[in-house]
Amino acid sequence: MSIDQSFPRGDVGTSPGLALPRLAVIIGRTHTHQRRRMADPQASAARYESKSERITRAPQIIALLRRIRDSHSLLNVTVPGSNQSFSSLLLDIDTDRRFITLDELNSQRGHALVVENGRLRARCHHEGVEISFACEDVKAVRGSDGLVCYRAPLPTAVNYLQRRADYRVRVAMDMKMQLFLDPPDGRTIEGRVDDISMGGIGALVEGRIELRRGLQIPECRIQLPEQKPILVDLEVRFTRSNEKGTQTRIGTRFVNLEPQARGELRKLVTRLEREMLRRKAKARG
Repeated sequence: MSIDQSFPRGDVGTSPGLALPRLAVIIGRTHTHQRRRMADPQASAARYESKSERITRAPQIIALLRRIRDSHSLLNVTVPGSNQSFSSLLLDIDTDRRFITLDELNSQRGHALVVENGRLRARCHHEGVEISFACEDVKAVRGSDGLVCYRAPLPTAVNYLQRRADYRVRVAMDMKMQLFLDPPDGRTIEGRVDDISMGGIGALVEGRIELRRGLQIPECRIQLPEQKPILVDLEVRFTRSNEKGTQTRIGTRFVNLEPQARGELRKLVTRLEREMLRRKAKARG
């Protein structure tokens, strides 16, 4: 499968205001079930709902994929021929031509398998829901920014499983978790960690910051007060400033994650999940 050098990034399309009633019902039911079982936050963090649904209507699929795209949810991708999982992002949804665009996998081996097989399965967590879909006839293309991405027809079905564990965790401001990045231009960027998962980290930085998508920054530091920093290599996936330019959100994913750092991150994410559940239980009284 050759790379199409001329393919432009698709427009996100129109069709605003599409609703997801079935997803809303599932989320509502699970929140009710959570309230009944929140007596032990630590035990709750280890359990999950196994109620799954399957969406086959195109308008609902598009609406759900838009939410994944707009939240920059990290995709966990598997490819035929490998037991390993890879990371990607949903970049575009073209509703007119009915295809989606995914970011290049963070592995040369994974990329080669996608090119060879033309198939992949993506999974992510969005608002506590585990979402998965299969892509057929996947083609490697080159975007207007010169970076490789993948084009695939709009999925014919999306599966989702309502879960409470192992997804992106929001980090409260009072936890004072900081992220320090030292890009090649010599500056040090400091931001407040807004969310974290085993796949990546999002941070809020004061002022307008621009970093090239795909830029890899080694030895970034995740710092909690009075604790030893966790050192990780990060790849920039996006930067987005507010209209006034007073704050920028930086989205990154982990690359070349060492076993020690992976273990430290897993402990951190688990601790944050439990703290989140504890706070929710306390707020409900």
